[in-house]
Amino acid sequence: MPPPGFPQPSWDALGKQWSETKEENIVLDIEGGSVTLGHNDRESEDRAFEDDSTAWRKHEFGWDNENPEHKVRVKGYQVDSLPISNGDYWTYMQQNAISAVPGSWLASEDVPMVKSLYGPVSMDVAQHWPLMASGEELIRYAQWKGGRLPTEPELRLLWESETGPRPAGLSANVGARRWHPIP
Repeated sequence: MPPPGFPQPSWDALGKQWSETKEENIVLDIEGGSVTLGHNDRESEDRAFEDDSTAWRKHEFGWDNENPEHKVRVKGYQVDSLPISNGDYWTYMQQNAISAVPGSWLASEDVPMVKSLYGPVSMDVAQHWPLMASGEELIRYAQWKGGRLPTEPELRLLWESETGPRPAGLSANVGARRWHPIP
């Protein structure tokens, strides 16, 4: 549930706005390059911080499987500019007679609804939101589209690319700016 004081959005108005301003999905050519994955955080170095609580502020924490920092060479590749949307996945389900809906949806006899903090939202509105689904569902969808999911190094290269997605500044949906997804 959303925190008290946050009214339910005007789904009809938002759905109409999102339909009118829908971005076109294009294929991006991502040039190959090198990315840095992981970081250096050795357990043996933790003792150096035992007596100085302020030193931790400059220390980078990492999980065991993220050690050590290493560079990875990534070949160039192509990727869609937009994430898979609920609408994209609904089309895939209809064309392939798939009845099991993702865990973020509510099944119905007609058109499924998408779960939100405000309760179920119609597919007319939520079709524009990024899909939340299992890895297996995403893999099958990508294969149906003739592709595959990007690897972690490819995603990092995409994020760092000039043509890749980046936070949209003040319009980004981060920090609980909104209590619902946006396209």
